[in-house]
Amino acid sequence: MNTYLEALRNRLAESDVHVCTIKPGFVDTAMTKGKKTFWLIPADEAARLTLAAARGRANVRYVPRRWWLVER
Repeated sequence: MNTYLEALRNRLAESDVHVCTIKPGFVDTAMTKGKKTFWLIPADEAARLTLAAARGRANVRYVPRRWWLVER
């Protein structure tokens, strides 16, 4: 997905279209019920943070932001 969105970002750059890659962490949903996960956030907070991140001009955003530590 990362490679696809990067290629799409490059292809659409001349059209003034911004492509933002959102990398979510663990979200409290039915799928994560009963699982022992860290940094779990409620779905409504994840949605709010995702919309806020997509409005920025960064190419890659982590939701919540602390997840960038894991990928480094």
